Amino acid sequence: LKDPLILAEKRWWTSGADDFVQIINLSRQHWVCVSNISCPPGIVDVYDSILAYSTGSVALRKQVAAIMKTQDCSFELRFVDVQRQSGGSDCALFAIANAVLLCAGQDPHLASFDQKQMRSHLHCCFSTEELTPFPQSSRKRRLARQRTVTRKTVAVYCAHMQATVG
Repeated sequence: LKDPLILAEKRWWTSGADDFVQIINLSRQHWVCVSNISCPPGIVDVYDSILAYSTGSVALRKQVAAIMKTQDCSFELRFVDVQRQSGGSDCALFAIANAVLLCAGQDPHLASFDQKQMRSHLHCCFSTEELTPFPQSSRKRRLARQRTVTRKTVAVYCAHMQATVG
């Protein structure tokens, strides 16, 4: 996990990514989790609790390109069906919760977090200096038929050793 501010400020990673889980900030307004764990080469999964926000985000495409350091002409973003947040202020909690599940070998697509307990759980994790999976609701959420809601192909153009995206 790298500092999301470094990614947002275009201080590119020094090496290409193997398997990664990363929380990134989009235009200082929204947090999402991205990962290539269990993905075929050239594909990155996006876990976003407000899906409509990130699908067209240039900031998302640029930061993932910086992580990927791909030699290919493009990569693909797969937007995974994950739990949607209620309200507009808990996106960081959901990004962290999804990242913790990925690091624990679990699929966020199947998760049904108890949003009311998420903030206190994160505070507890910080107090104990250990991130543990966030509390799940006893009520299961309705899953989409497909794990991936939508896909976007991102073209990569290299200029002066920095990736730009189209």
